[in-house]
Amino acid sequence: MSLTFFPSPRGLRSAWLLAAVLLLLPAAWNGLPLMYPDTPTYLRGAEAGLTRLLGPGRVPAWLDEAPATLTVPGPRAGPAGTGPWAGPSAPSQATGRAAGLSAPQEGVVLAGRSVYYGALLKAAQWAGSLWWAVALQALCLAWLLHMLLVVRWGLPAPTFLAIAGLLALATPAGLFTGLLMPDIFAGQAILASALLMAEGHALRRGQRIGVALLLLFALCAHASHLATAGLMLALAGAWSLWTAWTARTARSIWASPPARRAKATRGPWVGGLACVAACVAGALLAEAAFSRVVTQALGTPPLRLPHLTARLVDQGPGTDYLNQVCPQLPPSERWAACSYRGRFPLPWTDFLFEPDPSRGIFAPADAATKRRLSQEQISLAWQVLKHDPAGVLGGMAADTARQLTEFRVDIWGLGPRELAMYEGRVPPALMAAMRDSRGARAPEWQDRFSALALVSTVGATLFLVGRLLWRGRRRESSDETPSGLVPLVLAGLVINAAVCAALAAPLDRFQARVVWLLPLVAAGLGARAALRRAPAGASGRSAWHPSTAQVGNITQGGQP
Repeated sequence: MSLTFFPSPRGLRSAWLLAAVLLLLPAAWNGLPLMYPDTPTYLRGAEAGLTRLLGPGRVPAWLDEAPATLTVPGPRAGPAGTGPWAGPSAPSQATGRAAGLSAPQEGVVLAGRSVYYGALLKAAQWAGSLWWAVALQALCLAWLLHMLLVVRWGLPAPTFLAIAGLLALATPAGLFTGLLMPDIFAGQAILASALLMAEGHALRRGQRIGVALLLLFALCAHASHLATAGLMLALAGAWSLWTAWTARTARSIWASPPARRAKATRGPWVGGLACVAACVAGALLAEAAFSRVVTQALGTPPLRLPHLTARLVDQGPGTDYLNQVCPQLPPSERWAACSYRGRFPLPWTDFLFEPDPSRGIFAPADAATKRRLSQEQISLAWQVLKHDPAGVLGGMAADTARQLTEFRVDIWGLGPRELAMYEGRVPPALMAAMRDSRGARAPEWQDRFSALALVSTVGATLFLVGRLLWRGRRRESSDETPSGLVPLVLAGLVINAAVCAALAAPLDRFQARVVWLLPLVAAGLGARAALRRAPAGASGRSAWHPSTAQVGNITQGGQP
């Protein structure tokens, strides 16, 4: 009698749902989904779009009345990780109009807050509770983990649930699953891209379509996810071309057996590359559709925050370039940033978000200046790069390396300063629930979550490095490690750090949202190796190894 390591289809569904419940434990313990200062912005943006599309009165309002004055959220200029909200949406002490960054009445709408993720939050609010949004996030992540750990790596359901529990309680994955922000989809975008490109050929057609649809939404949820997936696609494409070229060279020089040669030259699957490319193209089309709708409604396209200009000014090369060229340019040809060079160097957070006209630049600027700053940032960045390539590239490399090491949890604590940021921006009932949440009553758990994240990440890194060295010494067969997926996931982690460091700065939240991929890969590979080496039972067969028929089903992504 052959041993079956897959449970029944009903059992698989139960395991998937239970894994989603495990991922929701941090939010459940908090008492409500975790909030971030950008959350109301996502929701109100989607509400405004749906109201314009469906007409007034047809969309339930987030707030009955918008207050006249609000505390304008903007990041602190201090070093990353210096407080519970250190990051791109930390609070500013200044008060002012809520439309400090965008002003639709003046034709200024920002493209940085995804209307598609905002629609998810709006749909959850429409359905009666924001819990629906985090529940969907948990189901998406649990299903993607199931595709990797059970369908592809063949782990039994108890091991799958144990790894899901590890991610929920010992890594930032559970916290970000319960956070009303698109951050959890950053890691899912990396994992889905790697799964499609490395092992998509072994999934069923329906499973590939499901992973691709999840990837498409993840790319639409935030521009940084799209940039990361696009760079991963370029890297995997180069890898695929290299393996094809080396295989052709091997055929012309060595007479190795075809199967052995194929094993030695495996690379990303071409069909998976096409799937990821289609998702990238779909996300770009979704962004173009949003731009077109805004242009038709307001007469002007949406603007992107001038992150590049702010970042280069903060780093130094941008400040040096502007100080050198601005006095030499006639007034009609000067960059918009030239008018502010007397304040440079300036922290990028103040450049973008500070509403005080004496310190900030973009937020208090008029609509015409905002548009110029946004439209000129790519051209200005190119000129700064030509002016000081070593300074720009060296600074980006150093910031990327720093970002890889900064992943403490900074989304949990709600002290008086943080709660004050939500006054007038969330409904009164939600505000009361936030004050009564565990994040407000026990903010010290933020440091404990950070310690758990550090331990799990360091442990996973040591395991992967040790495994690589051990395999190199033992020269084990490569079929024990799924082809290409682990290197692509690791590359995605580095690319995420580079994208975030280039567009913003090394901040803990940017890497914490994806660092759980390391413990996931380490735990999955460790469990896979342990089960492969499990002692044989009475029948003489390993307790894990499937029958020949089951191997065929696994190879095709099926389930017996």
